[in-house]
Amino acid sequence: MQRAAAGSALNGPFARELQTVRELSGHYPGDPGVQVALMLNRVSLAPGQALCLPAGQLHAYLSGLGIEVMASSDNVLRGGLTPKHVDVPELMRICSFSPTPPPMVPEQWTDAGQELYRPPFAEFQLQRIELQPNGGPVALAQHGPVIVLAVELPAVP
Repeated sequence: MQRAAAGSALNGPFARELQTVRELSGHYPGDPGVQVALMLNRVSLAPGQALCLPAGQLHAYLSGLGIEVMASSDNVLRGGLTPKHVDVPELMRICSFSPTPPPMVPEQWTDAGQELYRPPFAEFQLQRIELQPNGGPVALAQHGPVIVLAVELPAVP
C-alpha cells in the first residue's frame, strides 16, 4: 500500500519537487538541506531571464547554466547540500523565511541596442552582449571596473 501511494505521488501535483528530493538524497544522503529544498520557492528561469535575491535569501541552483553576481560581502553562509560547515544558528539569525514572489529583474535596452540587467542597487549591473561575426569593437554600457565572461566562442573558419 505504501509503495502504491509513493508511486502515485510521483505523478501528482508535486511530482517535480519529489523527484528533486529523490535526486538530492542520492547526492547528499543524510543532509537536512534535502528536506529544506522542499520549502524553498522553486523558480525556473528561461534563457535570458534574471532575478535578484536580496541578502538573507537562502537559495540553490539545481541545474542549468547560471551566472551569480554578488555585491561585495564578507560572508557566505551555507544551508546544506555541501560537505562544508553549516552554521545553523547564524543561518537562522541571518535568513529571511518570509514567502515572496520571485524577484525578477527585467532586461533593459540601451540606445545602442545593448541588453542590461539592473538590480535595485548600485553595486553592479549585468550586460549581455552577442557578438556578430566580423562585428568589430563593442562599446560597454559600464562605468568603472568591468568583468567580461565569454560563455561561448564562435567557430573559427
